[in-house]
Amino acid sequence: MFFSSITADYTKMGYPKAIVRALDFLKNTDLKALPGGRHAIEGDMMYANVDDVETKLFETTKPESHRNYVDIQFMVSGEENMGFFV
Repeated sequence: MFFSSITADYTKMGYPKAIVRALDFLKNTDLKALPGGRHAIEGDMMYANVDDVETKLFETTKPESHRNYVDIQFMVSGEENMGFFV
């Protein structure tokens, strides 16, 4: 898991090209103007899900994992605590 800022120069961090393209989308798109739902970036291979959610209490959540894809979480507004297990 990586924590960073969209204002960081992510092009020099050694990320795979697909991650850089996804971060470019996040940096260069007016995300507040997008309606909720799924938005294709590169067809079904890369897309953005726009959600407007309330943060849940830690005690009511379950861990999340991915085996077949990478998940980039980008918070447009608000705040949230995130963590990870090793």
